[in-house]
Amino acid sequence: MQTKVLLVAVNAGYIHSSFSLRCLLANMGELANETHILETDGEASPVQLCEQILAFKPSVVGFSVYIWNTTYVISVLRLLKRLSPQIRLVVGGPQVVPEDTATAELFELADCAVVREAEGCVEEVLRNLLDNNVSQTFLSVGTGRNACDTLENIQLPYSLYSDDDIKHRVIYAETSRGCPFQCVYCTSAGQGPIRFFPQESLFKELETLIQRGARKFKFLDRSFNHNGNEGLAVFDFFLRQKQSFPHDLFQLHFEFTPFPLLDDWKKRLCLFQPGELHLEVGIQTWNMEVAKRIQRPMNPTTAQESLHFLIHEAKADVHADLILGLPGETLESAVEGFNRLVSLRPAEIQVGILKNLPGTHLEQRFAEFDLCFSPDPPYEILSTSTLSFETLCLFKRFARCWDMVYNHHRFPNCISLLLKNSASPFNDIMTLSNTIYAEHQRMYALSPKQIAKALYSLYPMDEMKVALETDARITQRIQRF
Repeated sequence: MQTKVLLVAVNAGYIHSSFSLRCLLANMGELANETHILETDGEASPVQLCEQILAFKPSVVGFSVYIWNTTYVISVLRLLKRLSPQIRLVVGGPQVVPEDTATAELFELADCAVVREAEGCVEEVLRNLLDNNVSQTFLSVGTGRNACDTLENIQLPYSLYSDDDIKHRVIYAETSRGCPFQCVYCTSAGQGPIRFFPQESLFKELETLIQRGARKFKFLDRSFNHNGNEGLAVFDFFLRQKQSFPHDLFQLHFEFTPFPLLDDWKKRLCLFQPGELHLEVGIQTWNMEVAKRIQRPMNPTTAQESLHFLIHEAKADVHADLILGLPGETLESAVEGFNRLVSLRPAEIQVGILKNLPGTHLEQRFAEFDLCFSPDPPYEILSTSTLSFETLCLFKRFARCWDMVYNHHRFPNCISLLLKNSASPFNDIMTLSNTIYAEHQRMYALSPKQIAKALYSLYPMDEMKVALETDARITQRIQRF
């Protein structure tokens, strides 16, 4: 087997598919016929992946680099340099940031690095590499003739999803690019103004996917509910598709910002069946001073009203995000914010730890709040002027415990009972986390029985025993399926 160009995606898991590499392949012109995409989930060792790569006998190998695969990709690049130094290597993706010390080795190992959107230049870059024209250390495509200032000329990638992708993997899509916000911790800050793909061609491609059997779509748009009439048109498209497939349940994932929801949006949201809308809502912090500091728009009253509508009236599955370790956030405000969010009962609450992502402007707050980050991916916060290293270690274990007992839905009856009687859900989950860690000295590779034992040790009452037995039967039933 031989190919000129091999594009390699190290995905976060098998269920994921590489949307970025499909976007590149769709815009490579005739070179696409001599290009292959290799997807892996990182289960293979770097040596094993190199073996797979070299079996294609490629002249150029490209990697899409993200926070979850940076260390892995660097290991593969090192090996390829030794095994086949004649192969030209190119990297791109969110982790490819010029002048960033954390990812400097990517630029040292690669013959070319593509920064930001690449559809407008990918064919030229790869042909230059094939012709051994590698004089550029990196190619910035954020400005100038290669910039994707308009999305009208970009070829859409949806026909590149295979039948196997549709059956087994997440189908990623986007209707727009750009973000209107300037959050200092986010790599999307400053990408505005929002640009839209032409909806006529986009809807035609999505309809073809639906005709082929696709029912699960994850949209990558930043703050989808800021897309105005363009966003409403997307909802209307899927509502029409639902009429053509009245017995099928769609699963549509969008990212929302907790801003006021206009009546037109409320009306559309309520037309979907429960379970069809999966909405990721970025709260990040309820503390207005902290939100202002990180340039995150936040009105707690409005956010609470919007969340309540999405959860209890639109019946959407809401995945709400909090970030622990933000500059100036204290233990007290973190506890208050978590408890406030729990009271709304979203389907999931993702408790994240602040990360210093390459290319963001978080360093503006380093000195003022003594922000100390790990130098290695995923660059998590280690301590701040208001949160000690020890406290943040407790937070990380707390987040893992919350995932196990709430987000993974393994103990629905137990957690419902616990939260119903809780004066402070944060304190109760922290106590559970500390109990588990004290016995096992870890928060991973724990069986449901070990977690159940800790729950009952803290709440040794008949109601909890019944809840545990009920949840055990549910877990066994899920495992059988």
